[in-house]
This record gives sequence, C-alpha cells and structure tokens, in this order.
Amino acid sequence: MIAKKMGIALTDGPGNKEYLMKLAAAAEENGFGQCNEMAALAASKLALISQNYKLNIYTFQMPDSNQAMVLLSRNTYRSSNLINWGIEFNSKSIVADLWQGILAPKQPEFLTSYAKINLYTKSKPRAYIQTQFW
Repeated sequence: MIAKKMGIALTDGPGNKEYLMKLAAAAEENGFGQCNEMAALAASKLALISQNYKLNIYTFQMPDSNQAMVLLSRNTYRSSNLINWGIEFNSKSIVADLWQGILAPKQPEFLTSYAKINLYTKSKPRAYIQTQFW
C-alpha cells in the first residue's frame, strides 16, 4: 500500500529512502512490512558501523523460511553465493533482523545476535547473499 500511494513499484522500494522510512514506521506501528525492505533499511543504518569495524554488510535470503536479514561478516561473498555458516560461526559474524526487533521489543538479542545463536541461523539453514551494502 505504501509503494502504491507513493506511485513506485515494489522493486524500486529497497533503493528509495522515503519508502523505507515509511515502511519502517508502518511496521513499528502495526507490524506490517516486507522482510526484504526491512533488511535493506537495517543494512543502510548499519553501514557506517560495518565500515568502522571493517565488516562486510550483506542482505541475505533464507528461501526455506521465506526470510531476509542482514549479515555483518569479515568474509567476502558475491550476490547469489551460498553462505557458509560454519565459517560465519567461527568468525563471530552478526545477524540483524528488524522484524524480530519489532516482534520482540523487550528482547534486544532478537534484533542483533551472533549468527551462531540467532533464532534463524543457528541451525545452519540454506541462505543466499542478495546484495552487499557499502
């Protein structure tokens, strides 16, 4: 509905700051939104932190659970690469998920956590890199 009201296509949403901010506000208010856009918003907000700590920041998709999140990692991937969770666990990589932050506001560990203990990634699910943020 937000994209429609703004007159943009959903595919243009992740690159549109105004759209992402409206989506985040709507999600916080009533729990609606899309995980890809929420991951893009989280990645854009974490970009400076990732640069300061020399981490790569990626959005990634887990097709088996229909979820997209953010990975902060010292490892290098390209779009469509399968994530190697064993390496990520040993590297103490971090996963950020705005949806979990909204759904469980009193449990900040659900917003960001080490990949090794994250609710979604601790079982080493099939996950693919969508894009890297700079």
